[in-house]
Parts: sequence; structure tokens; C-alpha cells
Amino acid sequence: MSILDYAKKSGQTTYKEHSFDEIDNLILSNVIYCNYKKGFAKLNNPSSTTLGKLLFSSIDDLDLRKETCGLLLGKNPLRLAKRIYGTKRYGHIIVSDFVQKQNPEISQQFAAICYHISPKTIYLCFRGTDDTLHGWMENLNLITEQPIPSEIEAQHYINQMMNKYPHQKFIIGGHSKGGNLAVYGATYCDDKYKSRIKRVYSIDGNGFFPHTFDDRRFKQIEKKAFLMAPTHCLVGRLLYQPVKQKIIIKTKKTGLLCHDVHNWIIENDGLATTKFFSRRSHDACTEINRFTTNLPKEKRLSFCQDFGHAINESHVETLMSFLKNPSLGIILSWKLSLSNQLLILKFIRILLINKFGLN
Repeated sequence: MSILDYAKKSGQTTYKEHSFDEIDNLILSNVIYCNYKKGFAKLNNPSSTTLGKLLFSSIDDLDLRKETCGLLLGKNPLRLAKRIYGTKRYGHIIVSDFVQKQNPEISQQFAAICYHISPKTIYLCFRGTDDTLHGWMENLNLITEQPIPSEIEAQHYINQMMNKYPHQKFIIGGHSKGGNLAVYGATYCDDKYKSRIKRVYSIDGNGFFPHTFDDRRFKQIEKKAFLMAPTHCLVGRLLYQPVKQKIIIKTKKTGLLCHDVHNWIIENDGLATTKFFSRRSHDACTEINRFTTNLPKEKRLSFCQDFGHAINESHVETLMSFLKNPSLGIILSWKLSLSNQLLILKFIRILLINKFGLN
């Protein structure tokens, strides 16, 4: 069973009948990829509304012929939105404090929202990387050993929401980069707020460059933090992963598409889990991490600068652009220096050897 199938069934129960669980976490962190900015605008930008109204207005009244969430996410978040917007469990959730920031000049792509699960509990959710190339460029900048702009934004957002809602407990989560932001924000937020954090969920969220993350601060929330990742995990094991408690989930796919939670398996109303990551995951991540961290810092900085310059000169804004015009990939690579072209080829070689294709 997929989360699409599960959502239809679980949507008939309320949170009083069945409390917030890990699959709810997956569902709400997936529908945040829908165009919430458009949805709030169509509702005249209220300070809060119901999730059902927001989802309905976010994707052209749920007309899937007109909408997509990009090359990699496709229509899955939209199909899920269509499945849950009218349900008792999800449709009546109050949503508030939506923030979205896109700044190509500093390679920032950030979005977050508060889902009010109950009067006493808020699920604070960060969006993962969308289809914009500057969003992917922000991920790449993790190897520069500096906090990326969205990590700093996540820290501020948690502080602001904790201050705004002083009597609520918080569950904090997100998928992919959203998971990274959840861990970073919960770690670096003001210490006085940490006792009000119930759980932190990094859903296949990438790690941090070694020796740049404050493990001492993380200790305060370590027992509350969980990494949810597929058995053939790639993203969630990249760089240094401070989260030690892992929920490893079986998947229908074996390659890069494992990252999509719609390919994760649900059995008997719960996640189908296993005890260990696959050998493929171990070998690929070990080799990529060794390759990345052994590069001198000046080479990593040079690569990021060169890649960012190539994106700006190519005037390519989204991953969907490559589907519409495959030659753009060649044009983009030509704008890189030869040494950086070779770095990309080495990375691709590691993926191919370990069978991380689009399957």
C-alpha cells in the first residue's frame, strides 16, 4: 500500500480517534510541495485557513491537467492533495504562518508552514527542494562548510513560532532539504524552546558537512529526533548525519526514486520497516562522502562558484526546462571548467556503479 491508498482510509478518522503518527508526517510534508503561495493568494491571503481550502485553491481546483510539482516530484503531491482535502482527518486542519522565500542571488529556496493538529499541538513543516535550480544550488552549497540561507531562516522561523504560540507543543519535520532544515532549526533555536519540541522528523533529509554541526546543542533534542529513510537510502546518508535513531522503510523502487515517499510501502496501517540499509546504500554513500570530504576546501568553493555562474549564464530556471529542452544540460556542462566537468562525471560514475538510476 502507498501513502495515496493509506490516506483514503486514514482520512476517515479524526485525531481524537487516532493520534498524529509517522504516516501523517509523511503526508503533510508531501502536500507542502503544492503551490501554497497561489492557494493563499486565491483566498486573499488570510492569516489562517483550513488545509482543505488551501489545497483546493492551490492547484487550480484540483485540475491535475494544469499542474505539476516539477520534474522529480511530478503530480504525486497533487494527487495526494486531491485525496485528502475533503477528509475529516486532514481537511479540517488549521494552517497558518506560511512563509515562502525565493532569492536566486543567494541561492535560497525556503518554505514553511504551521499545521495546527490540535489546540495543543502544531506540526511545523519545512518544504524540501522544489524544481528551481537555485534551490538545488542551495543544497550544493552545503559543501562550502557554511550554513545555507534556508538553515538560518529555519532557525528564525522556529523561534518566531515558539514565541507566537507559547502554550503549544511542536512536532518539527520536513522531507529532503526540509528534513535538514528541521534538524538544523530544532538544534539551533533558542534553548528555552527545546522542552516544547515533542519530535523532530527528518524524512530522508541530507546531513551536514563534517565538523560544522554543533553536536553539543543537538544533544538537547537527540532523543526526540528520527531519520525516516528508504532502505536504499542516498540523500539521507549524504555528509554527516547527526540523527542516530532511524526508521528504515521498504520501497517499491530501488534507485533514485526511493527518495519519493510515494514509493515507500505501508503494511497493516503502518510503515513496512527493516533493520538495515542496503549494501547499495552503504557503498554509494561511503564513496560519495569520502570523495566529497577529501576534496580541498578551495576546490569545493571553486566548484560551487563555477556551477552557480554556469546556471546564471545559461538562464535555466527549473529542472522541467531540461525535459522540454534536453540540450540545455549539454550547454550547462560546457560552461563549467574541465576540472569541474570531471568532478561531475566522477559523481555520476559512483551512482551508476551502485545502480542508482531513475528506477
